[in-house]
Amino acid sequence: MAKSTKETQTLTPKDVGTITVVPGAPSQAPDLTQLGTGPQNEAASLFLKEAKGHREAPSKIALIAINHKDGGFILPSGECVPEVSGYPILYFHTRKFYKKPPQAGQMGQPPDCWSADLVVPHNDSIEKQNPTCAGCPNNEWGTGRDGRSKACAMPTWIFLLNPAFGNPPIGVVVAPSSSLRALVGTRFQSGYFAQAAARHGVYEIVWTTFKLEQHGGQVTYCTIDPVMGDAAPVEQVRQIAAIRNACLQAMEAFKGQPEMAAAETE
Repeated sequence: MAKSTKETQTLTPKDVGTITVVPGAPSQAPDLTQLGTGPQNEAASLFLKEAKGHREAPSKIALIAINHKDGGFILPSGECVPEVSGYPILYFHTRKFYKKPPQAGQMGQPPDCWSADLVVPHNDSIEKQNPTCAGCPNNEWGTGRDGRSKACAMPTWIFLLNPAFGNPPIGVVVAPSSSLRALVGTRFQSGYFAQAAARHGVYEIVWTTFKLEQHGGQVTYCTIDPVMGDAAPVEQVRQIAAIRNACLQAMEAFKGQPEMAAAETE
């Protein structure tokens, strides 16, 4: 895997301020305003208040792909890096099913059936497998290629705020359904987002580094390994919420785009 060799860059995206950060590499949150820290519970309350504020028109958001073979993240620049970091200001799930699954890491092939709301197949699905997702045979355990998982995958879209991603300072990572346990947990164990919210009030203001764990066998694939950092200083929370609001429509639009349903292949 070719790792990033870029020097540290000074970037000044709109609404963020000047910071110094290496794309994909930082393990510490950038100081958006060069101000001090504040109480974490106050920061969480402020974020929830500001998240209800004004929302602007959509902007273009960079897609960060996963190279399962090499075990790295592919930045929009084409660099393959071992980890990416940022504030996870939003996440959601979609569904997708391939009658003939593409090779791991292959992008651009639309699924035969997919859902934006996890309830019913999208109208743009090539071949709907069932009227509803809940009653679909491909949504049963044991129907996947490995004999254990579901044939219908449920990727997690994670939107990271990091000025290194450009303007807007947001990149989206599409985590495979094999990462669900680590990210959202199970009935018996909480996942990363719940753990971050329990510790800091809300997960959106917690600086997070996402790494990859590579698994072997007949098909090589990766799962997301999140590493929790510090909560943002209270003085920066208003800014984080403002950027989230400005790009919320663009982030949620990823749910309903057929070409985006094919963005990441497990």
